[in-house]
Amino acid sequence: MAKVSKNKLSKELKNRALKLMYDETSQISSPDDADAFLNKFLTGAEKDLVLRRAAVIKLLEDGKKYREIKEILKISKATISNTKDIL
Repeated sequence: MAKVSKNKLSKELKNRALKLMYDETSQISSPDDADAFLNKFLTGAEKDLVLRRAAVIKLLEDGKKYREIKEILKISKATISNTKDIL
């Protein structure tokens, strides 16, 4: 698991990074573009984490129960609950 630095970005650098992310995401028009975006900004492990979270969201939207999601994705109920709390 990646470690997050306790050092915060300066406000200026944070805004520049957010602008870059905005510019890049505004160019996404297909699943292949989304994949390329994720590959540009995330490690393989980070990408897997993001995609699993997106899968949890989709399965919850589809009306799947926690038990079903746990079996499909091989993740804990806590992970599902934490993702649901974000919604």
